[in-house]
Amino acid sequence: MGERSLEWLTEQVRRLSLRVETLEGQVQDLQRGRNHGSEFELVSEPPAEPAPLVQSSSAVYNSLAREIPPVSTAALQLCGNLRGGRLSTTERAQRAWSAGYWARFTLAGRVSKPRPTTPIDVANTTYVVLRAEGITSPVRVEKASDYRALLRDFEGPSISHGFASKAEARVYCLGAGVPYPENLYQWS
Repeated sequence: MGERSLEWLTEQVRRLSLRVETLEGQVQDLQRGRNHGSEFELVSEPPAEPAPLVQSSSAVYNSLAREIPPVSTAALQLCGNLRGGRLSTTERAQRAWSAGYWARFTLAGRVSKPRPTTPIDVANTTYVVLRAEGITSPVRVEKASDYRALLRDFEGPSISHGFASKAEARVYCLGAGVPYPENLYQWS
């Protein structure tokens, strides 16, 4: 196992430990509250589908941020051979994964727009459009001019993202829970 892999694994274990500690504390708080006539009840399973949120406040975004799972192994593998820029392959995979989850939350109506991603110092070469006027399924373009034209210079509501590689675009789609558009968009 390489040093980067070990560092990544150590960080993931640390994050998981923190999440477990947080959850244990919340369960204890709920149990204490239930024992003292609280109006809350501890349930064993979450609801089948969360109710959509209509408000896009910082609290809502922060709450949703906690729902984003750690980047998947498949996503890390897709980005494993990326080159260029200051971000590591793991950071680029995480960035695309998070962007995908924010797109997922937006598609589900839980927020009005995705949270912005951290800027990157590598030029975009692949653009994925999940929602835009006239688009019925995810599409991909490779020229910024096509991207701007497809989104009508960002005039209307849309959900999309540009990436420096197809690997990151694939990770974005994994996070968003949509199929990666293998073929380039064909103008009609």
